Amino acid sequence: MRVRLRRSSVRGLSALALGMVLTGCATMPDSGAPGPDSGSQETTNQANNRLVVVAVPPQAGEAPAELLVSFLDDLVSDEPDYSTAKEYLADPGAWDPSARVTVLDEIRQSRTSGSLASGKITYTVSGTVDAMLDADQDYVQGSNTEVHEQFSFVRNAKGNWQITGLPPGLIIRSGDFQRLYESANLYFPANGSHNSNGVPPLVADPIWMRSRIDPLEDAARALVSGFPAQLGSVVTSAFPAGVSVGSVLPNSDGTAKVVLNSSDRTLLDDQNACTEMAAQMYATLSSVPVQQGEQSSQQVSSVALYQGSDVTQKCWVGGNSPYAPAQGPASTAYFVDTSGHLKSLNVVTEHVASVPGVLEPASAAGISAFAVAPGNGGQVAVIPHDGQDLYVGTLAGSASSQHSALHGKALSSPSWDGTGTLWVVDSDPTAPSQVMALTADGTHRVPVTVEGLPPGGSVEGLRVSQDGARIALIIGEGNQSTVAVGWVERSGPAASPTLTVIGLRYIALSKLTSVQAVSWADDDSVIVLGQSTTSAKALSTWEMDGSSVLIPAPAAPQATSGMTSVSALEADPDPVKEPLIGDSYDDPTDSGKVYVWGTGTNPTWKKLQVQGQTTGSGGPMPSYPG
Repeated sequence: MRVRLRRSSVRGLSALALGMVLTGCATMPDSGAPGPDSGSQETTNQANNRLVVVAVPPQAGEAPAELLVSFLDDLVSDEPDYSTAKEYLADPGAWDPSARVTVLDEIRQSRTSGSLASGKITYTVSGTVDAMLDADQDYVQGSNTEVHEQFSFVRNAKGNWQITGLPPGLIIRSGDFQRLYESANLYFPANGSHNSNGVPPLVADPIWMRSRIDPLEDAARALVSGFPAQLGSVVTSAFPAGVSVGSVLPNSDGTAKVVLNSSDRTLLDDQNACTEMAAQMYATLSSVPVQQGEQSSQQVSSVALYQGSDVTQKCWVGGNSPYAPAQGPASTAYFVDTSGHLKSLNVVTEHVASVPGVLEPASAAGISAFAVAPGNGGQVAVIPHDGQDLYVGTLAGSASSQHSALHGKALSSPSWDGTGTLWVVDSDPTAPSQVMALTADGTHRVPVTVEGLPPGGSVEGLRVSQDGARIALIIGEGNQSTVAVGWVERSGPAASPTLTVIGLRYIALSKLTSVQAVSWADDDSVIVLGQSTTSAKALSTWEMDGSSVLIPAPAAPQATSGMTSVSALEADPDPVKEPLIGDSYDDPTDSGKVYVWGTGTNPTWKKLQVQGQTTGSGGPMPSYPG
């Protein structure tokens, strides 16, 4: 069973530490007997530390400036439909609160035009944009630009002021966003990819939602409404158009009963189609952090689908579904030994074994980069120290079974995805593309187009996800480098596809200025080895939508002083079976060691007694398949 806690615990602590002052909103505990000062605006429930914010309606005779403050405060209440906030509007139907969410560092208001005497007045609300959510609930990184939104007021026939013009959506402060919103993943089948069970792996698309209202139903509704248009060539969906969610009811056993509505009465009659829908729904709902919501006592462990008023269960999916996000093998990693050859490492037992295959030509002086394919095929890609050839073979193969699949002048960073496609960087400026891919049969070399690179920018390294739908790139520009994450668009025949990286998003542009290594950490985040202008080299975790700039992801373990590489198994972390691994090649006092992040209440880096190369290479480069 996949249980995604994500950043709830971190955010819950942040919310308590905010010491929030909610002007204009009444707050009260959501359960338990009222305390002696239950009429106060800052009353908390000591049993569960959950603060309920009650919206306050407009008061007769209030001036526009006061009404504007109260209206904005009502936007951070626990009211599902903003019905009280709409009482401030002359025409409630003209405002769509779901259009977007604008997150500001602070909210300032000033009078722009008009006067109280004239019966018309306009105020401007301004602040620096820290982030936005679009209509699809996708996170958009802040532009750090100042925005100025106008609110117009007119006195009605009763002599009371009402808002007659306002921007679409919500305007809230960063602190309120951290308190009220939570991320979850929508899961869609990858287009053109299959896992070991012969079905498309599920790909995570992060969204943000109000965690304190009904996050399970919110996520279910977002899932059936489909994926963003820009992902139309990357993912598919088992849910046809016209399907809606009637209800989501979690049972005490962890099963979520999901009722779907559709004009097609046979929607769920096909068991294969029903199972695919249930698998998407299960992966999505099990990623929803419900600690802050009404269902805080129960994490979803399975999903049962029903249609309309039919009381008969149509299908059921739990954690053992073949439709699941791509997963790697549990404990086997690989590294380069002192003689420049590949060895396997069981990171749990620390057992080291020689790889029987001959993995580079006899004339080559060892390995400068390698990648082992996920799955059971045993394929391996090796780049010798001269960086001019990419050799492909098998872990058990002989020299005769190995072949040069690609020739270049500066090859590096090979990475396999679950489709069998092999990706590599060619830093030669005369190469047809900085990113190249080899098809699963090894017969086609595909130049990869990377959309959105800055002028003069170059790809210096990469790591592709196992589902083959996402890719993390190290982008160099001048003497600096950072990390961007993009989607992989596949078109044309499978034997000779066209590959394009689209939707490139810089996830740590203002935080990291030098990046040495990157690895996928789970379905929607990467771990990065890098540094900024003001800090030493360190590990950090970043969400693929860039939201960790505003809400920090869980802290990564501290890097060893000489670390040059890092690798995480792309799965929900299991600190026993799937620990983080790295090396210490750049540490002159402890060079060439393999490190494993330990377990327990106070984990630390554990040095394994495994010697890596000490001269002329990039170190032992311990890595999981991928």
